[in-house]
Amino acid sequence: MVSNDEATAVILARLEGKLDAAILQHAVMLSEHGRRLDDIEPRLRAQEQRSVVTPAAMWIALGVLAAIVAAVVPFLDRLYS
Repeated sequence: MVSNDEATAVILARLEGKLDAAILQHAVMLSEHGRRLDDIEPRLRAQEQRSVVTPAAMWIALGVLAAIVAAVVPFLDRLYS
């Protein structure tokens, strides 16, 4: 027959084993997240430094194009009339 002290020791040993397994799984997940973050960081920095066309720049370009067309149309109208 197992005494209460021995049963408690067995239960505590099992609990310690489960805690060790959970801590190990957590450490593995943290190292995987660290690896992914190290992989993503350079790509993110490169993407942030890439120049992009803003909507304001697109509207300005559209306005300039409209002004050019408005200036050229009367000239072409006189040329071909």
